Amino acid sequence: MRNRRSADTALGNVANGANLPIPSKGYRMAARSGRRPSRQIKTLAALALSMTLGTALLSWVHDLTPARSSATTLRSFGSRPVWNSILVDTITPRGLNADGSVRGFHHLHIDRDGRLNESAAWRSEQPDPHQPGAIRIVITLDRASDDLTPRQWKRLTDTVAHLQTVHQIPRERIQVGQTGLASADGPHRDRLDQMLKTR
Repeated sequence: MRNRRSADTALGNVANGANLPIPSKGYRMAARSGRRPSRQIKTLAALALSMTLGTALLSWVHDLTPARSSATTLRSFGSRPVWNSILVDTITPRGLNADGSVRGFHHLHIDRDGRLNESAAWRSEQPDPHQPGAIRIVITLDRASDDLTPRQWKRLTDTVAHLQTVHQIPRERIQVGQTGLASADGPHRDRLDQMLKTR
């Protein structure tokens, strides 16, 4: 009853030209937003959908393109040698330079303490001029008749096993050779050859 009276009063005021409060802008927007989704919500939904579809498309295109290595070195443009054998040799200190480096051609050097050193020829993948395809390993001994120290032997077997695995070199392609630089004597070479074949 009271509500009907207040409604009648409001209608009477309108009819008499009384000034009623005008609804605020926020009230009007809230009333409008209650009726249908705002333009902002539609825009955000369209943006989220386009980003999802764009990501899916880029992922699909990425899977179609072959992967390329970013680490392309200059030496990969030339013909790379095929390593198919391992040649192990020993030298005495007479075959070394004053700084301890090997005088003759070699790829890897195992010093008296069992340390492995790579030569410039190995780093640049330069083939052996006398035996192309052979990886030449040189081991320094105090005397031509000496055997390898335990450290040298461990380093040699680890290195040979690694090279065999990486380059698929069979056991019969491992040889004990001669550098021509104060190399080990014949019996010593035979012993080393037998040890490598039966390791």
